[in-house]
Amino acid sequence: MQEQYRELPHSPQRVELCREFVAVADWLEEHLDRFRAAERDDVSDCAVCETGAMAEYLLALGRRTEAVVLVEELLEKQEFCEEQPWKLLSILTDDALERNDLREAEHFSAAMVIQPIKATADLRRVGALLRMKGASGDWKDGSKLLKKALPWTANFWDQDLLFYFYLGAASFCQAYSAEHTSFAYRI
Repeated sequence: MQEQYRELPHSPQRVELCREFVAVADWLEEHLDRFRAAERDDVSDCAVCETGAMAEYLLALGRRTEAVVLVEELLEKQEFCEEQPWKLLSILTDDALERNDLREAEHFSAAMVIQPIKATADLRRVGALLRMKGASGDWKDGSKLLKKALPWTANFWDQDLLFYFYLGAASFCQAYSAEHTSFAYRI
């Protein structure tokens, strides 16, 4: 690629960008191997969170099938903690929605629906569920969920969780608005 760019002549910027992607993938592979080899100690995350972190590495490496298998194993074993597998199911739901695979998004979000909102950590899960409710047109349940979750955002400091919650809320509201605006135009 580099030689083709030199011959044409084009800027090597695209070549360097490709090198960056390859370097990041190599770096992630190396860290995943180290992560798997490292021993647990008394400051390690719980085993469920560690499995979730491993699945996140796999997703970042584009090894989606392996990540999904890990999450589904956690669900089958019914191994849960405050964050996992909800965080990972949220990521997989969002991924499926980005690919417009509503059936797969529904599959991943179904396990999250039955869980009540008990902590601010649930805002990530709620954001993904709101996106799902908007994509499927479930306005009634989406509105109820939004109403239940909003009080958890008051005076909350974790910008990452707030970002995903508000992203889901905005997506839900946008889908609701688009559906009802198009309905008004049809009348």
